[in-house]
Amino acid sequence: MRSHQQQLRFGLAAKSLLAGMLLLTSLPAQVDDILLVERAGDRAGRNLLVRELRRTRMDLNAADMSVKDFATFLSIGMDNKINFLVSSREMDPADLPTISLNVKNLNLLSMMGVISRQTDLRFVYTSGVVMIKPKDEVREQRSLVVYDIRAAVAPLRDFPGPTLELRRDGDDYEPIPESDTDKTISGFDIDTIQDLIRVHVAPESWDEDGNSMSSSSGSLIVRQTARNHAALRKFLIKVGAIPAPTITGRRAQRSRAQDLDALRDAVEKAKQGKDKKASNKKTPAAKR
Repeated sequence: MRSHQQQLRFGLAAKSLLAGMLLLTSLPAQVDDILLVERAGDRAGRNLLVRELRRTRMDLNAADMSVKDFATFLSIGMDNKINFLVSSREMDPADLPTISLNVKNLNLLSMMGVISRQTDLRFVYTSGVVMIKPKDEVREQRSLVVYDIRAAVAPLRDFPGPTLELRRDGDDYEPIPESDTDKTISGFDIDTIQDLIRVHVAPESWDEDGNSMSSSSGSLIVRQTARNHAALRKFLIKVGAIPAPTITGRRAQRSRAQDLDALRDAVEKAKQGKDKKASNKKTPAAKR
């Protein structure tokens, strides 16, 4: 009997480990897909936290772990420098999906990525705290960006070769005819590029409220989330619509202590801002 139970436990552990390995192979490449931000002012603090999450490695053997317990696990893993909290406006925390994962020596950022793919839970950095909430309740910030692709969609002039014969007296002068080709520098016109974007860059997002794309005078005017803007830039570079960024030097490596100090400062500023708002609400305005 005991042998059978041990085999059963081993089989469940092996399945959980295999599921974790399969999920790891399909982790999203972009940090914006794992740790989201809803406000532009939180991006700097989020980026600092990402470095710490990548450095911190832990083991996890969980079967039907509650989201609250997983949030506590992450907070402890970060030595309580960052609080992970469960937040949902529409669902009771007890009704949120449970977590089953068996991994060893995995960094916390990848672990969060696995959970994002395994469930509908999302991690949102806001004011020095990471909120774990259902996907449908995340309100990512959208920004308007103009992409100048005039050089890519400019007409490709196709002139005939010049006549090299010497003209004789009395010959009529024939000016070089205008080009009548429909070709462009990149091979795509602006309408085709927009169609390709809608198919290959976050295709399900273009029907969402707040997202839009239009064109004017050879420029694309796009309102999208930060992560979709990043995917759009990569796509435009790939099709030759915009130039790839040039790297002029090696980025300076910051030490772990510097990152921790900067992260603490970001969290402290966020807490001070909250305390100031709370005190302003409690203190009545002076009457003149």
